[in-house]
Amino acid sequence: MCAYKMIMCTMTGVYTVYMCTMIGCYTVHMCTMIGGYMLYMCTMIGAYKLYMCTMIGGYTLYMCTMTGAHKVYMCTMIGGYTLYMCTMTGAHKVYMCTMIGGYTLYMCTMTGVHKVYMCTMIGGYTLYMCTMTGAHKMYMCTMIGGYTLYMCTMTGAHKVYMCTMISGYTLYMCTMTGAHKVYMCT
Repeated sequence: MCAYKMIMCTMTGVYTVYMCTMIGCYTVHMCTMIGGYMLYMCTMIGAYKLYMCTMIGGYTLYMCTMTGAHKVYMCTMIGGYTLYMCTMTGAHKVYMCTMIGGYTLYMCTMTGVHKVYMCTMIGGYTLYMCTMTGAHKMYMCTMIGGYTLYMCTMTGAHKVYMCTMISGYTLYMCTMTGAHKVYMCT
């Protein structure tokens, strides 16, 4: 027996409506995001961990398939010149993504016990690196691309998370607090 774990989120903000519904036992997971030209829908079916995403926005069709025991997962994104493929292997949680599209090569490696994870994206002027450490759930991302520096820090128990984006004249900061799920962007 299992609970139905029904979760629904709705976020409105100027042009964006964002809604998620998750139903337990069979793990059906559906997300719809309407904002500008985008419709985003995900479906996940339980036992075999088959998961499919379709994103319609401009020229993009995005589909993911995940198979069970060995945690092999493959994503294909068709949109303009882009082919996107991910493979995840089991026990040590090493995962590698390669994105071929124009000038972009995207590779991620995740190691197990301490949950350290690092991503590097090379594409035009962009270097993107993320490090996540374990127990306290602190995570920091730095993105350097043109004039952009993007850094996020998330701390554990109270689920406070803060992002700062410096780009030209722009400073962008978000804070999310736990129990009441208040989330504020400036």
